[in-house]
Amino acid sequence: VTVNFPGNNSITAVSVTLAKPVEFTGTATSITGTTVTQTGAAWTVNAWTGKLVYLQNAAGAEEAFLVSSNTADTLTVTAPFALTARYTNTAKFTLGAAHTVGSLFGTASADVKFTQGAANVADLLYLWNGTGYVTYNHNGTSWRKSGSLSNANNDVIFPDEGFFVLRRSSTPLEVVFSGQVPAKPQSTTIPGNGQTMVASRFPVGATISSMGFQSLPGWQTSTSATNGDRVFVWNGTGYTTYFYNGTNWRRTGSLGNVDNDVLPANAFMFVFRVSAGSGEQAAVHSLPYTLNP
Repeated sequence: VTVNFPGNNSITAVSVTLAKPVEFTGTATSITGTTVTQTGAAWTVNAWTGKLVYLQNAAGAEEAFLVSSNTADTLTVTAPFALTARYTNTAKFTLGAAHTVGSLFGTASADVKFTQGAANVADLLYLWNGTGYVTYNHNGTSWRKSGSLSNANNDVIFPDEGFFVLRRSSTPLEVVFSGQVPAKPQSTTIPGNGQTMVASRFPVGATISSMGFQSLPGWQTSTSATNGDRVFVWNGTGYTTYFYNGTNWRRTGSLGNVDNDVLPANAFMFVFRVSAGSGEQAAVHSLPYTLNP
């Protein structure tokens, strides 16, 4: 997919919707709160460290988790909830490499298309860390992030994450991302009482209703864009607010049913939940296309 970044200090919302190739396909023989075991897998110890395991729930939707270590048959993963709360002992899974800042945009100066230099002159990436933005710039040697002098080339960008790009140069830029199209519905964990960045998950447009937010347990409906649970979508200059009235989606600037409003491909949105009681919930995003066999 090709993503365009206009120049002249424009800000573009981007997510990476294509995955790296699948390197292993398996079925768990047991799952605990933080581990996935496939008896007899015969993996090399820690060969999967730093890669992603995509776990499938009973309905076939998948979500990615970072592998922190592995033995010959067991993966230890980092997750915001106990895996047993969402996955069975025989859950299917795949393994593959994660996208990083460097793999997406280049590491050596000659391969990086963005304007390089100090943070006050370079093009910038803004990644949401759950409470605020972490700023990245390529200084001509490697990627750096705000608050650190370390090389940030290998910082992981998860499939459900998005980021803003500030293109300072007057020259527009095109960046091509390659990878595998999602072949299963995608799942995103959304906690209660706060704001969560959610990637569009697909390299084509998807409707607001197909993102499945309205089906989250405890989703608070509303008749206005100023209360209840809401979705904020970047429109190039600001946010369009979506809210669900219990029957249909509505948005700022429209009085009608907008269930079929198409969210931009390779973009992201913020989901704001007003109730802490909703806890960690999974929104399932339906595939907006049919794959040929």
